[in-house]
Amino acid sequence: MKYWLMMFRPETYGDVKAHRTIGVRTGARKLLKELSVGDPFLAYLSRVQQLDGIGTVAGETFVDDTPIFSGGKVYEHRCNVAFTESGFARPVADTLWSLSCFPSEMKTTPSNYIYCKGGIIEVTEDDYDFLVRVMRGEEEPKRLAWKDD
Repeated sequence: MKYWLMMFRPETYGDVKAHRTIGVRTGARKLLKELSVGDPFLAYLSRVQQLDGIGTVAGETFVDDTPIFSGGKVYEHRCNVAFTESGFARPVADTLWSLSCFPSEMKTTPSNYIYCKGGIIEVTEDDYDFLVRVMRGEEEPKRLAWKDD
């Protein structure tokens, strides 16, 4: 089992939840093949930099060009998902810097890194569990000391 952090644009996130389907652009299609049914994921909303939902991968990848995403985006490489919880809207911009999946010498923001990796990155089980606790308000978000300077 792998654990995932998936990035969604705020304007298409409602479509993802309504259709229970994620989609990626052609250049990221190989990434979808790494997902397995039952893999848990967290939904991260770009631009607003919030964690909002918890879900699992619910189906194999497929290709479908039926327009279901707002703004005319097709994202024809798709996978079905199931959300178990959503609506947290927990700000985590600084918290993401502390995750082990981001290189310490990274010269960009975590949001941009996720975007450049196709919108989906694997996280450790520990990082996943930490982010779930942060989302639920059970643990305070980490704030890196240098970010306070």
